[in-house]
Amino acid sequence: MRAYTSNSDCVGITNINNFEAVRGVYDDIVRALRANGWKVRKYKRADSGYITDNWGFAYNGNLKIRIEKDFDKKHNFNYCYGFDFKLFEDVTPCDNPNGGIYRNDCFQAMPYLLKLLAIKTVNLIKQCLISSGFEFPEDFSYVGFQKPKLSIDIIKMRNESGRMHIKEGMDRAEYQQGKRISQDNEILDHKQQAYMRHNGRLIRGVIYYDTGNWIFVYGKCGAYCNVQPGELIVNPKIKKGRVFSERTTKGRLQTELSRAVNGADYLRAHQLKQIIIKDEMYRIWSTKYGGEWWRVNASGYTHNINNAGLFKKEEAERLCKNNDNLTMKKAA
Repeated sequence: MRAYTSNSDCVGITNINNFEAVRGVYDDIVRALRANGWKVRKYKRADSGYITDNWGFAYNGNLKIRIEKDFDKKHNFNYCYGFDFKLFEDVTPCDNPNGGIYRNDCFQAMPYLLKLLAIKTVNLIKQCLISSGFEFPEDFSYVGFQKPKLSIDIIKMRNESGRMHIKEGMDRAEYQQGKRISQDNEILDHKQQAYMRHNGRLIRGVIYYDTGNWIFVYGKCGAYCNVQPGELIVNPKIKKGRVFSERTTKGRLQTELSRAVNGADYLRAHQLKQIIIKDEMYRIWSTKYGGEWWRVNASGYTHNINNAGLFKKEEAERLCKNNDNLTMKKAA
């Protein structure tokens, strides 16, 4: 007899053709919940006076359980006995007016302490089911925070989804011409160690060939991304520290300069200005939208001159060329 868990907030059994076994384990679960501080009650609809035997709720502080059961003999459920214990809470805001029970991500939205109580409760229900002879398939037995995937699991998943591209007798697709040259002009090989720039850092990983692109797998749990061969580096000169482009460096320094000036931190502003302004620098004024300054790296407009971007003379001339709306103004 098989049971299941789902997203760490739901546990139950279904399609069991054994009324006595299902009823017995349900009573064991209710007794275990009550012994651990839960209040278990039937579900009542006061407006119609209707009381049902196959709905129930359990309460433990702000954490609640909706119980849905399909094993009451008087309703003739004689072919698929089972039940669901669905955990939820109404503490965090929910867009659905009917409450947290209808939220898709009940477990992820819970506060941290309620998550721990939910994990403990689901494990308690699981133990009752296991003690009564029910089994959990390995794929559905994990309870808790997101289960990390290993690199080999990701590669297996990708191979299954793209099996039509796998070369017969090999564990990869057939190499395509021109898809094996790295950024530093090295030939790339399947399952080779390589490097890639990611969020300003040079990270190390293993590459797997996948029909023209490469899968770059990195980190302990096997995070991965699809990359072009030109993004990969085989023999980097720098293996540690941050590696930013000139554009990114300029943008960060000028943003910090604007914050220092606006915050009246003139000492820091002077220090940053000495780093940034080594040559003649210019601001760009645009007559569009009633007249505004260009921001750092030409990304938007601003009325505040302190937030305006600083450009080298050659760059400013190139940007203003053949554009009557733009004017270069030398920075003081």
